Amino acid sequence: MDFHPEKCSILRVHRKRNSITLRYSLKDHILETDSTTKYLGVTLSQNFSWNHHMDITAKKGNSTLGFFQRNLRVSNEKVKTTAYTSLVRPGLEYCSTLWNPFTKDLVYKLEMVQRRAARYVTNRYHNTSSVSSMIEHLGRETIESRRTKAQLTMLYKIINDLVDIPANQYLVQAPSRLKDHNKKYHQPSSSTSYHKNSFFPRTISVWNHLPASVAEAPDLDTPLINSWDIMLPKGFKLSSRLWLSSLGVVSTCLLLVYALLGISIWRGDNHMRYYSDVLVCNGTSQERSYENSTYNNDLNLTSDTMINLTVDTPDPKLIGNGKDLIQPLMKRVVNFQNNIILFSAVAGNSSSKHIWDTIDIQGWEHKSLSNNTYKCCVRYTSGALRMVPAIRINWTNWVTEMNAVQFVCSNLTSRTGDLPDVATIATHKMECHNLYDWHLPVTFAHAHKNEIAVCSKFVYGSVAADDLLSWFELHRRLGVTKVLVYTHKLNPEAFHVLRYYRALGIADTVPFIFRLDDQHNHPEIGVKNVQAWNDEQVPVFDCLARLRGYRYLALVDTDEYLISNRGLPWMNMLDDLSAKHPSAAGFNFYVKVHVTSWNKARTCSQFKVGQYLNSTRPMTERWKHVTMPDRLRHGSQTHTFNPNEKAGFNRHVVSAEDAVIHHFRSCRTQWIEENSACIQFGQSADDTVSKLFEKIEPDVLKLKARIFESQ
Repeated sequence: MDFHPEKCSILRVHRKRNSITLRYSLKDHILETDSTTKYLGVTLSQNFSWNHHMDITAKKGNSTLGFFQRNLRVSNEKVKTTAYTSLVRPGLEYCSTLWNPFTKDLVYKLEMVQRRAARYVTNRYHNTSSVSSMIEHLGRETIESRRTKAQLTMLYKIINDLVDIPANQYLVQAPSRLKDHNKKYHQPSSSTSYHKNSFFPRTISVWNHLPASVAEAPDLDTPLINSWDIMLPKGFKLSSRLWLSSLGVVSTCLLLVYALLGISIWRGDNHMRYYSDVLVCNGTSQERSYENSTYNNDLNLTSDTMINLTVDTPDPKLIGNGKDLIQPLMKRVVNFQNNIILFSAVAGNSSSKHIWDTIDIQGWEHKSLSNNTYKCCVRYTSGALRMVPAIRINWTNWVTEMNAVQFVCSNLTSRTGDLPDVATIATHKMECHNLYDWHLPVTFAHAHKNEIAVCSKFVYGSVAADDLLSWFELHRRLGVTKVLVYTHKLNPEAFHVLRYYRALGIADTVPFIFRLDDQHNHPEIGVKNVQAWNDEQVPVFDCLARLRGYRYLALVDTDEYLISNRGLPWMNMLDDLSAKHPSAAGFNFYVKVHVTSWNKARTCSQFKVGQYLNSTRPMTERWKHVTMPDRLRHGSQTHTFNPNEKAGFNRHVVSAEDAVIHHFRSCRTQWIEENSACIQFGQSADDTVSKLFEKIEPDVLKLKARIFESQ
């Protein structure tokens, strides 16, 4: 085949700050370098991003739809539906198994094409018309749902050798003790959002939760497709299999092209790094070499092999991108002055099968109002105003002036698609008002994910950037995928670290402010008294409401490290505990305190977790927990949680021989003796955390340098 040099160009695929630039020529013609290029109808970008392709896809879909609106002016819904499903929707789904978006803005951009099409087909353009009801009338499912099913179909074909993609190269069979069916696979460990949301990690996560009758179906002619509806939001139905075949052929080609190019975007190991580093420890020079990859086939990792999950660091130019998850507005309630202050309103998930079916409102209530009964007043995007009885949950029976409180209400429209817009509360005798400025905007909890999230409560004041960096890097390797933190007067260096992890999609941040009536007279966060503990429960309520969609939810601070004594990643450890204790709704863990008022046992490390080896015995004081949100009632707190006992679930305390929380903190006032020395507790050396961190410390130091170079 003879290539025309003027029709050829170079696409360098990388995610480095400074790429190696080489010039190439063909027939004495210098080839130009492009940042994007079109191949088999899909736009490839040099940084693995599909944003440009999806912009083109949405623009083309809107353009075609506009052509129909101008030229196909008929009243027959069937004719217009055929035009949309034949010429618009296929373009929105072309090769979507490859580029399926994961950010809300891109998902929304594609869904908006279908929503505009619904108005066109039904000929309803009034601004008060509900597009959700139009889509329900037409019997359509979301484009996002169809993409998920297309990915499941592609994975089925790969597993059953129906396409020319070698399954043994990308799929690793799960051990028998983790099987729900005979075709369950390890979900590859992910270090970047690009990899985590690529085909194999994303699809395997859904595939592993299919029932055996579906995953082990002999062929696609069985009732396979309809069975997949149980994994997706209620109301979605699949009417035809024809579109799956066309998507499968083209996607197979592209997946095969990527495999042949050696990009290995699925596994995330697009490059390996090898380097050596010299540390001086206790006067001895120790040279260590590390070969770091971002993927490991062995799911049962020991403490040594776990450290080989060294993650690649995205471009520090990302720092500064992203915003706080919300900006709390602190609303009063009509007729209550400063006696009720509302912090946030969250459309939450009561379980993985019931999405956004509750509305949780967090705030403070004066002790004099403890006998009141309330209702939620919710205005929806359709303009409807509804009232629902509220269940009040208090933090404690301790008497304080302003008590942390959560009001839990049912979302009456969770199955209709009419979304809550703003909310407030009123007593059961009061009418709901239309004063918009007195309502809180409703934000939405994360949809259900088979992952681990952490509520880490407050990060404030002079907390060291190094402490945050070591905590995040170790917990990333342990399998944590989302951390929600509340910030208050945080120093610039620590906030810069948080911005980095926020840009990565690992951290969400919410600025915390005190009640409107208490901005100047309140003690700083960290002061330990009853009112301060009470105030800290408000963001705990908020965090638990936002993260109820995750498989496991931990409540630990950024100076606490939950470590398995067998060196297992969190998912393996928690799955083992769940298998041993099937009726457990969650697990309490003993705490070992590494008192930073004691002398440093190691001086070679630059990080606190590598310096303080001596710890107390395992204690129940201020222990923390990891829960399964599907098995909880509302009202969990920092040191305890509420299992759904009516459903047969309970608490379980994990033996200190299996796992403990290592808490690195200064000496508490209650521990100080008359001679101003911290009570010794019978100190013993425990280097569990230090050993884990020692092997990744060179990586963390390099990451630190890169992060602060970008300042």
